[in-house]
Amino acid sequence: MRLLGLMILLWPISVAYAQETSNPDPNRFSKSFAAFAEQDRDHPLEKRGTVFVGSSSVRMLDIPKYFPGIVALNRGFGGAHISDVNHYLEQAVLQYEPNTVVFFCGGNDLWSGKSPAQVRADFDAFTQRLFDRVPKAKLIVLATRPSPKRIRIIEQEHQLNALFEAAADRDKRVTYLDGSASRFLDEAGKPRPELYAEDQLHMNHAGYLIWGEIIRPHLRPLFLVGGDISTLAKIEQLGGTFRHDNDAGDCIAILRSQGWNCFRLRLFVQPTMRNAVVQDLPYTLALAKRIKESGAQLLLNFHYSDTWADPGHQNKPAAWAGLDFDALVRRVKSYSAETIAAFKAVDVLPDIVQVGNEITPGFLWPDGKVYRENDSVEHWSEFTTLLKAAIEGVRQPLDETDLVRVMIHIDGGGRRAKTRYFFDRILKHGVQFDVIGQSYYPWWHGTLEEARQNLSKTAVAYRKDIVIVETAYPWRGAQWWANRDNMAWPITSEGQSTFLAELADTVRQTAENRGLGIIYWYPEAINVAGMNIWNGGATAIFDEEGNVLPGAKAMAPAE
Repeated sequence: MRLLGLMILLWPISVAYAQETSNPDPNRFSKSFAAFAEQDRDHPLEKRGTVFVGSSSVRMLDIPKYFPGIVALNRGFGGAHISDVNHYLEQAVLQYEPNTVVFFCGGNDLWSGKSPAQVRADFDAFTQRLFDRVPKAKLIVLATRPSPKRIRIIEQEHQLNALFEAAADRDKRVTYLDGSASRFLDEAGKPRPELYAEDQLHMNHAGYLIWGEIIRPHLRPLFLVGGDISTLAKIEQLGGTFRHDNDAGDCIAILRSQGWNCFRLRLFVQPTMRNAVVQDLPYTLALAKRIKESGAQLLLNFHYSDTWADPGHQNKPAAWAGLDFDALVRRVKSYSAETIAAFKAVDVLPDIVQVGNEITPGFLWPDGKVYRENDSVEHWSEFTTLLKAAIEGVRQPLDETDLVRVMIHIDGGGRRAKTRYFFDRILKHGVQFDVIGQSYYPWWHGTLEEARQNLSKTAVAYRKDIVIVETAYPWRGAQWWANRDNMAWPITSEGQSTFLAELADTVRQTAENRGLGIIYWYPEAINVAGMNIWNGGATAIFDEEGNVLPGAKAMAPAE
């Protein structure tokens, strides 16, 4: 703060006497922005997302690697000055109307001879145009990072950072991250060479890990809103029709219009083909193609069974019944690999893969059962050996460009002790995964406040993104539901909508921005002849005529 105070005192003198250095020609980046425009045509970014902008440290940033789960554009261009960012601001940032902008620039300006005051003036022009166009945007400013190669301008970098910090102090929309400078300095105030690439200017992997650590808590990943629509094709085959305002349409398209951006599909090994248990590989691939064509994300749910897998039922497939334990481990891995390879081969690779469904008591019983009858020993070793084989199989067909995350799903909901007990033990046994999935049905899994506390404590304890990957609430049939536990909302379509809005807000408020989304269970459960529907359709997200209910839109983030 002493340096900041000194800079404020000297500010008028700096402005008055500093000789300005000319800005470089921004047209040297015209090819870069032509390439960006082509990327936008092929893979458009939905508005209100995140944009990284700045110089070469941004350009070289692998966003999926260091910010898994964050959907963001990289608009870094090597050698950029802030004047260049301002010249291309419409193409680089403003056209996307972003919720969040991550900004790293200014070092090249100082190196070219510009004063901190001149750079600050360009930065002020940047912020004014940004907030004029997107008043509610959040701007994250990374401190200019001293480097061994540019050690002679380290004092000017400190001065510029003090001015960035002052800007953040005046505007609550601006967050200044000092760690982009201070974390790269040793106790003597010198740049730490082990954090830099061979050129001693740009960061290496260790440096980018620091960026990931300091930036990520300030970013909100794409919030997943959707449902498990595994029975959709069967219901359609039996004559089910879905509507929006009484107009018939494609169910996926209707839900996409309500803000849904992710759909889950379950997969059985050799399903019984009775009632809703029809999800074999060809069926699931066909439905996955429809999901991907809609532009939504896909969450694939391996049940590792021929029928329903849940805390009370985790029976292994009949075809695997005669395998000894070692052979079963090998088969779980090969089956998982073969399945993911099949999805990849037809270009419908899942974005997230669940290895097992509500596997709190283990899976692939009896071999992978944790709590066995008349046995006081808990069999975590056998269970986690099978679990690790499944995860290895999922990852085997993937290359470094395949951005697939692995989810572990339990029925913890609002049950903190159960959640902690399970994840402490699988982590102790070395299970490596990316996302935590939780089921939360209030009548089974506690109050909303208990879920809120469990989500945040789990996020802090394990540093993992969390999805409520199953939930539901009835919109009719109060006589059957009202006396169940924790039914705090009216059993009407309005009550269902309120429950989902409050649950979605709860997930979004998870500590460290770790609440990744909410997936509704069986939203398409309308009654059709020839099929028994879960809860008689009372917990569907469509009414008895097939019209989408207001609860669908209640889950999506507000505009």
